[in-house]
Amino acid sequence: MTEEKTFSLDYVQELRQENASWRTKFRDSEASKSELESKLSKNTVQSQVANEFVKRGIKADPSWLKVPEGSDVAVAVDGFVAEYPQFADTGKTSTGTKEITNPTKPTIPATNKQSQKTNNTGSLDRSIIEQRDDPKARSEIRDHYRSLLSGDKR
Repeated sequence: MTEEKTFSLDYVQELRQENASWRTKFRDSEASKSELESKLSKNTVQSQVANEFVKRGIKADPSWLKVPEGSDVAVAVDGFVAEYPQFADTGKTSTGTKEITNPTKPTIPATNKQSQKTNNTGSLDRSIIEQRDDPKARSEIRDHYRSLLSGDKR
């Protein structure tokens, strides 16, 4: 007659508890995996919306647009622009004029230091004290200052 092997009750219960703990950990990891996949999908869609907003010049928060699952982001953005046209880029600044795309930097012509020296003994070459005491010199300086402020060339 063959002898059957049997395990002790304590050993069998220990194995069942270990197996139950592994099943619980697996279920928890599956739940967290699906939660992370959902968050990733949501963030991916939101970043696609943000990219589409930037590409079209729309000044809006991407979280305002809820894209249904399986829908095209471009179609959802089109619907958003149709519903809220105030966020669409009109190509104008807040003053209503078109933005300058390539402003040119003003150039200052090179000058020779020696050519700046003159033999003019006018009021502008005198000391500050002499000009302060001379009413004609003060008047000339005041007129010159005003012409500089107004942009007149002298």
